[in-house]
Amino acid sequence: MRLLICVVLFVFGHFVMAQYKTVPQSNTFRISTKKQVIAVFPKRKKGEDPRFVDIENNIVQTKYKNPNAIAFIIAVGEYQNASIPKVKFAKRDASLMREYLIKRLGYDPNNIFPKSMDELPTAGFIKTYLKDRLKRILRPDGKSELFVYYVGHGAPSMINQNNAYLVPYDADPNYLTDMNAYAVNEFFADIAALPASKKMVLLDACFSGQTGDGNSIISNASPLTLKPKIDLFNDANSMILMSSKADQVSNWYPEKQHSLFTYFFLKGLQGIADLNSDGSITLSEMEQFLNDPNEGVPYIANRQFQRQQEVQVIGNKQMVIGLN
Repeated sequence: MRLLICVVLFVFGHFVMAQYKTVPQSNTFRISTKKQVIAVFPKRKKGEDPRFVDIENNIVQTKYKNPNAIAFIIAVGEYQNASIPKVKFAKRDASLMREYLIKRLGYDPNNIFPKSMDELPTAGFIKTYLKDRLKRILRPDGKSELFVYYVGHGAPSMINQNNAYLVPYDADPNYLTDMNAYAVNEFFADIAALPASKKMVLLDACFSGQTGDGNSIISNASPLTLKPKIDLFNDANSMILMSSKADQVSNWYPEKQHSLFTYFFLKGLQGIADLNSDGSITLSEMEQFLNDPNEGVPYIANRQFQRQQEVQVIGNKQMVIGLN
């Protein structure tokens, strides 16, 4: 009798294994039967626990379409000068931001520039877009919406420490000028001059001379003494979110494999920032979510890294960022 039971279990086990199999794909694996897919899971990258990267999973697709929305995404993850520290997670942040624009804010993929993530974000490349190309891409009647996202290093000028710069791929933070870098005040002025009915600018960079892990990117300088002045444009149709104050560090968030600011912004876009549950996320709600003293950016920065970080938000606080 025992022999018969063992034979039955053996045969049944082989039958089950033949019915259920793993089907490899480029970015996923799936458990399936001959009739239907049971479950699909993202492939786990080496050394990564997918439970931690929650914002990358189950992104809810909005039904809202925004065909007149244009986005310019700038990610400077590494530099021509190999001695400049890399910006951890920059490309990952930018890639996921692109996905959220499409899935959560209804952007047309063809309206997100540059089309390739492999474009080198040199000073000339970034300035050409903001000073010329975007003017040709945006509708002449001003009915386009504009989204600009920069993730990379920022730094104060060592010639005039009141001036702050975005540090493009081909710049050196120790020798920043208007020729080889992008002055932040010029960056904002160029965006302000573009014809669009609504503008949202996200700047994930700090200007204290430090990296996202607190190290200095400027030789022979104490970051604590560097407090550049940044002039932000402010009009009724614009929103600006900066990852930190000018003299603070914009921290990386290794546990989540993203920068701290970008992680919380995208987390908010998932719908958590819709604090009154009315189906839309306003700038005011996003600000409250990002800077929540008990669960937001300031809390994590202080608890995990012992550094201050507070997101700076400028603009009409009642403007809607996205629909939930």
